[in-house]
Amino acid sequence: MKILTLILLFQSDNLTYMANLKKIIGERVKALRKSKGLTQENLAELADADQRTISSIENGHSLSYQVLQSIMDALELNPSEFLQFEGLLGLTDDEIRAELFSIIPNLSSSDLRRLYKIVKALDD
Repeated sequence: MKILTLILLFQSDNLTYMANLKKIIGERVKALRKSKGLTQENLAELADADQRTISSIENGHSLSYQVLQSIMDALELNPSEFLQFEGLLGLTDDEIRAELFSIIPNLSSSDLRRLYKIVKALDD
């Protein structure tokens, strides 16, 4: 359910959030697929999806909870495992913390509350 919570939290009037989320999740799907030695066609077959849908997700153009759940099932991952983005960012934990701490003071009230909800959803 964490992934659904994150998707819902990012759906807002600010389309940048949704576009960024689609791109991040797409990159994660692609990295996981490749780490398992699968082609888009292989993953599509395992997830009972169309190859074009997998391509669209990997390129950050579409995002469907149902398809993501099928992809996680096909890759034998739970949402918590799927959301482990370490290594994708190319930053150390200390660098990530420093960057977050530099961003937080500049967030609007609504973005700060959105960030809080996201962090709480990850902590569940």
